[in-house]
Amino acid sequence: MSKDRIKVIGPWLAWGDHVRRGQMVRPDGSASLVLLRAHPESESTPSLRKDGRLLATIDEPGVLRLLHITKASGHPLWVYDGFEAVSMGRVLQVLGVQGEYLPIHTCLDLVAAAADGVSAALAAELSASEDGSQPPTVYHPGVAPSELLLDISGRVKVAGFRVRRGDSAPGPASAAYSDPSVAQDDAAGAVYSLGTLLVHLLSGEAPAGGNADPERHA
Repeated sequence: MSKDRIKVIGPWLAWGDHVRRGQMVRPDGSASLVLLRAHPESESTPSLRKDGRLLATIDEPGVLRLLHITKASGHPLWVYDGFEAVSMGRVLQVLGVQGEYLPIHTCLDLVAAAADGVSAALAAELSASEDGSQPPTVYHPGVAPSELLLDISGRVKVAGFRVRRGDSAPGPASAAYSDPSVAQDDAAGAVYSLGTLLVHLLSGEAPAGGNADPERHA
């Protein structure tokens, strides 16, 4: 059976160092732009492909659509819809060099849009497991600025969602953007993560950068 073919066009540094812009050609000859995000630190496992198929069912305006998860050079590759946008991580890098900050109302609008995307994704109902066990759930390991994308028309989308199965523990989280006292797929965990995102956007400083002072970190 024919499969989709992916052609890499070039880097998409507006999002991150490990993101490429590509073209996905389907068996019928139709083609669409895609963004290819590699995670060199991750290992490719059979369950990741299943996760990709589940996450591909989430089609919400505030969520960057994942088409599937494949493998390249022995590592997993997330294939996303071709949303040509800049990550807020890149924006903060540029502002930091210039000694500038985002306007407060812009920070609030961005986090409000991120909250809409996260809420929609966490509420998504995934297909039940083949063995009849509890249906998988969606969670986010930490909404860092690198997971928040903004395009030229002002649309905001959140990337980086993962799947948790049954009673298994969620995968590794971003220490700066997740609360170790609550579950990552818990609503309180999402609120904490969005709160740290807001602090980062307002201050230009990653949450982990303030942990020398416990009171300030809290």
